[in-house]
Amino acid sequence: MVLFAVWAEFKLFKLGAILNPRSDDGQTWEDLDHADILHKEFAVYLATFKIIAAMLAITGTLICGYGDLLHKHLY
Repeated sequence: MVLFAVWAEFKLFKLGAILNPRSDDGQTWEDLDHADILHKEFAVYLATFKIIAAMLAITGTLICGYGDLLHKHLY
C-alpha cells in the first residue's frame, strides 16, 4: 500500500509539471496561458488525488507498523 502511494505521488509530480510548464529560459506567455487553462480544468482533481495518495501512505504506514497488534486483538 505504501509503495502504491509513493508511485501515485511520483505520477502526481509529473502531472503537476504539466500543469505548470516551464521553457528553458523561463515561462513564455503561451506557456502561462496554457497553464492557466489546464490549472482551471484539473487543479481540483490533482488536489483530490494528492489527498488520496497521502491518506494511502499514512494508512499503509499504520498497517505496516501496527497491523500485527490489530490482528492479535481481533483473533
